[in-house]
This record gives sequence, C-alpha cells and structure tokens, in this order.
Amino acid sequence: MNTGMEEAGRIPVDPCWQRVGTWAPGGPTCPELAEAIHCRNCEAFARAARILLDRPLDPDRVAEVTRDLAEEAREIARGDRSALVFRVGPEWIGIPAAFVSEVTAMAPIHSVPRRRNRVFRGIVNVRGRLEVCVSLGGLLGVERQKEEDREVDRLVVATWNGESFVFPVSQVRGILRYWESDLRRVPDTVGHSREVYTRGLIPAEGGDVALLDWELVFRGFRKSLT
Repeated sequence: MNTGMEEAGRIPVDPCWQRVGTWAPGGPTCPELAEAIHCRNCEAFARAARILLDRPLDPDRVAEVTRDLAEEAREIARGDRSALVFRVGPEWIGIPAAFVSEVTAMAPIHSVPRRRNRVFRGIVNVRGRLEVCVSLGGLLGVERQKEEDREVDRLVVATWNGESFVFPVSQVRGILRYWESDLRRVPDTVGHSREVYTRGLIPAEGGDVALLDWELVFRGFRKSLT
C-alpha cells in the first residue's frame, strides 16, 4: 500500500511537498507555507534532501557508473578527437564529428533548372526540411570506379557556422577517435583536388582515412552555388 512515504536507504522520507506543499495536485494547503512561501525554503524539504543525498549507494548503480567511467576512459585513451568516417567512391574520408548534424537514409535529389554543376546537385528533403545537396566526390575529384559505387545509401548532413549542406556517401563506417599527433602528411601521389582539402591522413584499421579540412570544404560547397 502506498502511504506517501518513500524509502531513502532505510530512512523514510515524507514527500509532503507533493502532498500538501507547492507541488500538490490540488494546490498547497500546508500551514508552514504562510512563512516559508515556497517548499524550497522549508526545513522539511531541506531535511529530506539531506537524507536522500546521504543515503547508502545502491551497489548495482555503483557498478553501472564504474562501467560507464571505465568506457569513457578507454574512449579518451583512443584519442582526444573524433571524425565521422565514410566512403565516397573508392576513398575512405573523414570529417570532424563536431560538424555532423546527422546521417540519414538516402532520399530523392531534386535538381534546380540551370543551376547544376559538378558539385551542386540540387535540393533534398531531410525530415521535412529542404536542404542544399552537394557532391563531395565532385569537389574532391573522386570518381566512382565501380558500378556498385553508383548506389549511394546514406545522406550526411553537416554544418559550418549555422549553415548546412547535405551530401550522399556510399558507406558509413562510424566514428573514429584519433590524436592530432597521429595525422600524417598527404603524399604527393594524391590527386591535387583531394590534397587541397585534406588536412592529413589518420592511420586506421583497413587503411588510412583522409581527414578533410571542413572549413575549406564548406567554402568549396558555397562557391558551387554562385
């Protein structure tokens, strides 16, 4: 039977603030409010807070928090920065995760008359919002070399200074953590367009990932609209 008493460890706490106080469903009726004005100013409320804060910790909760902190420590050990990694044509590319708003399913891209070029693709509907759709592969000069690469299956929504662009990708690998010191110089054999927009290469399982300079990429996207 619910008596209106809550257990804090082994010490009962009477939530009078919900029964007769400020947060009571029918309005406050507690006579102490004539002086206290609000339950937050009442000694009964403060005493209940102390009891709840001083109650013995639940072992299961302690174990859960310990696991979460350990996982966070392992993530930090993998690197202090993160990038979303995806494939455009044959190339694995990354952009700083902080600039990624969302990754969503592919949607129809609607062309704009007399405005299409190598980079600007058109307009796409993302969750009811009309967004500008561009080709990252077109900007980087990355060609699709295989027939299966023509089938893109995700849209990445990325932002810069409050503006957003959407671009299709062929495959999303996920978030990769790295250290800034891990970045390697882009070799001279890389195509000029990609080299211009690449900050460096992140060593990763299965091969290096080209980390893009998102500010330069965004400027390239904006230039395609003019």
